[in-house]
Amino acid sequence: RLNLLPGTLRRTEQKRLSSDAFSRRLLWAVFAGAALIGPMLLMALHKTLWTTLGTASAATILLAVISATFTNWEDKDVITAVAAYAAVLVVFVGTSLT
Repeated sequence: RLNLLPGTLRRTEQKRLSSDAFSRRLLWAVFAGAALIGPMLLMALHKTLWTTLGTASAATILLAVISATFTNWEDKDVITAVAAYAAVLVVFVGTSLT
């Protein structure tokens, strides 16, 4: 909640805050897309057991570190996000090795 008087200053501040929130959501959306597409693309193009397992492991650890460092999520939220991400990569690993 803003502690500003009504008028132009308040509207300007609300627009700035809305723009900042949109920019932050857009950045996280691009990161999330790249975090899924990048490892999958690497695993699809280089189909060896070590590449697939190493990529999935490294990407999961990287996501865990980034989530814990750059967000203000609670511990359970970080664990949930990392577990869901790892599950998606594990499914991709399982289907790409057969």
